[in-house]
Amino acid sequence: MRGISFKICNFEYKPISKILENVNIINFNWSISEDEIYLRGNNLSLFDTKYTSGKKFNNLINEKEYQAISANMRASFNAGYVEEFDNYEEFNKSDCVINIFCTDVNFYEVYVKDKLTLETIKTNCYNYGFNNIEYITKSNDGRTRFTIT
Repeated sequence: MRGISFKICNFEYKPISKILENVNIINFNWSISEDEIYLRGNNLSLFDTKYTSGKKFNNLINEKEYQAISANMRASFNAGYVEEFDNYEEFNKSDCVINIFCTDVNFYEVYVKDKLTLETIKTNCYNYGFNNIEYITKSNDGRTRFTIT
């Protein structure tokens, strides 16, 4: 299994927090790109920088009210840097451990190297009533590039 895909409700606030609940995200450094994640009540971006520590990422996604329109978020153990890659094979060889894609507000694909983390995310999806929950496998993976554009 490569990851999991699912659909959330249209106006789900704090979706990233719900997806990553019970995942130890503070141990990672995060790269956020191609993002349209806005604070509730205004059009200010949730993230003010492309790279952020796990602690800051955790605080932002859990303490702020926001809605995600689109995003490409990558988690790595490397400080201040997350390796660039273009496809699943390169992701699998990289130091990145989680790659979250959000497209069109509702649609998520989460690629995860650790199977326990993948199962935690799957449980979160069921607990929060997300729809169309499906494992991403080699045979059903339609993503050819690791970008949302």
